[in-house]
Amino acid sequence: MIIHLSETELLKAQISFQPPTQMSSRYLIERENVWSEHIRKAYKSGKNIWNGIIYTINDWIQIDEENLLIKLSSCEFKDIVFRNYKGVTYVLNNYGIDSMSKFITLDCIPVTNDGKYVFGIRGNTTNVKNGSIGLIGGTANKDEMEITSTVDFKKFMIKEIEEETQITVNEHNLSLFSINQFNGKFEFLYKLVLNLNSCEIDKIFRKGEFVDILCLSEQEVFNYKGKTLDAFRYSKLYINSLNRK
Repeated sequence: MIIHLSETELLKAQISFQPPTQMSSRYLIERENVWSEHIRKAYKSGKNIWNGIIYTINDWIQIDEENLLIKLSSCEFKDIVFRNYKGVTYVLNNYGIDSMSKFITLDCIPVTNDGKYVFGIRGNTTNVKNGSIGLIGGTANKDEMEITSTVDFKKFMIKEIEEETQITVNEHNLSLFSINQFNGKFEFLYKLVLNLNSCEIDKIFRKGEFVDILCLSEQEVFNYKGKTLDAFRYSKLYINSLNRK
């Protein structure tokens, strides 16, 4: 589901906070077993993985034509690992809808001045398959930055961009494109207009979470044959309109 919400509408939205969902003891036991196995595999492959508190959206209520209420809560990173390992269908069938905390990610697609889209190839330091293509950004981790108002979503996105690339973000060039709901999460997707050509893209590469960055045309996005993350695959639903907004 793709929700086109202007930044003005988002800035006017109200935020309320709710306590995390209390999970059953059966869920917690199985989650801990999966987490232990995840840590073991991560350690073996040289990854440094830790648990954290991730922002979630419990509800999304349009009060009237001009007012939106976003009910935030949180889950543990362990819950995301458990869902990814077991699958959405398994978790729903065994533990019900209340176990499906809709966590928040903040992602960005920079666009060069010759109309190409920038993606990153993830390295071995993150919780995804080494060599997978994805978007700049990640989960809204409370340990990294607290969200107290809707203004903080953009601040969080800027922080992610500047940590993962050499881009110094001009706020006027960064705009909310959409809020996407897929795979049990909410993705706040931003578009960043770059003042450089695709042939200059090495200037913004920062070694760390990414081992490489790529500039792809719309057709190259659809034809990409390497390992992909879900946010990259989902981008095929809207990539043809990203440059027009």
